[in-house]
Amino acid sequence: MHTGLKITGALNYFQDNIRDERILFWVFGAIISIALYNLIVFISTKDRNYLYYFLYIFFMLMYDITVEGFGRYYLWPNWHWFLSKDYNIFMSLSFVFVLFFAKSFLSVKTYSSKLLKVYNITIIIFILNILLFMLPLSEIIINFTTLCFFYGIMLLFLSGLYISLKGYRPARFYIVAWIFLIVGSAATTLRRVHVLPDNILTEYAIYFGTVVESILLAFALGDRVLMIQNKKLEAEEALIDANNRILQNRMKPHFLFNSMNIIFNQILESPKGAMESLQLLSDNYHFITEFNDKRIVKLQEEVNFLKNYLDLMKLRWPDILEIIYNIDDELSKIPVPPFILQPPAENAFKYSLNKMEQKEIEIKIHSINGIVHLEIINLAMDKLGHVDYSRSLGNIINRLKGILRTLILLCPRKNRILLHE
Repeated sequence: MHTGLKITGALNYFQDNIRDERILFWVFGAIISIALYNLIVFISTKDRNYLYYFLYIFFMLMYDITVEGFGRYYLWPNWHWFLSKDYNIFMSLSFVFVLFFAKSFLSVKTYSSKLLKVYNITIIIFILNILLFMLPLSEIIINFTTLCFFYGIMLLFLSGLYISLKGYRPARFYIVAWIFLIVGSAATTLRRVHVLPDNILTEYAIYFGTVVESILLAFALGDRVLMIQNKKLEAEEALIDANNRILQNRMKPHFLFNSMNIIFNQILESPKGAMESLQLLSDNYHFITEFNDKRIVKLQEEVNFLKNYLDLMKLRWPDILEIIYNIDDELSKIPVPPFILQPPAENAFKYSLNKMEQKEIEIKIHSINGIVHLEIINLAMDKLGHVDYSRSLGNIINRLKGILRTLILLCPRKNRILLHE
């Protein structure tokens, strides 16, 4: 390390001191403000990204305070065991939490399982690095720590660049933020080895870079929230479109004509049965109209709509259609998206039950290990032999995705919806 000596008068010395304190006051004040803001946002939103970000900024601030001597002079002057290790411990802690932040913020798990493993291993390395400072300091520990810091910076920057190239928009602010911090750190280091001139900009470049980085990462978090909100709006629009398509499909003339023809024949044979059938048809359209504006309904409401539809189907096969309900009553109040049971049931009639003399279908809703299973089972399927359902089921899955995506986005940690044949 090259140390320059400078002879100055008392007045200039105190003026330089006052200037330095003013700069540090504004720099540390800005960092504290950003940290407190993100802590408040975390408390109100429970978003872990803000917690990781707050802890990263907090320990980075403690590192800066230690480097400037304030910590050793004011906060822990008598902690002799801590004095030679404090700035390394704070820097390692800041790296641990910025790695947690980057892993969560960049959605590393979504884009690369290998990169996720690298992040997890790196976090363990930095935790071990903190534990090493509990031992007497040695040249090996210092060199290992320095290597870890350079490796951590490269991982944070390159992973952000990689995920940005994958199309993740919030990563743009993230990359620019790290560029400012790296440039600021490099400028300060180059000043210390006399490559760059000694002035205010080069002396405090690392602090200026830290402030700009903190602000840009806050913008990145805001951009991420905006992106999630836009996705929710898109999902809601997709849900409305899907519901409208279902409403239009149910209103198609052939469905209405078939039902009315059955009712017409019943009028001649059984006026009372015709009145019941007409009531079923009216209830069917009432369900569709009522559900069309809802994002979430109770499972019991969805089951009622399905039963109404199946009762209408019974009008066509009053003696040969058998429907078995196996529904756990305790699940009746759980929230589900509307119109998730009727499409598979309709598929069973359209592609298989029409070809069978004896028609059997089971509606099964039960819970296994805390997971609710909604099943439409064609009990007579084996009697028909091999049938290729891939196209029809594929259409149903595509039809349901727009509806189910809304529930997943509304409650991403509580709901997992799997579609399978």
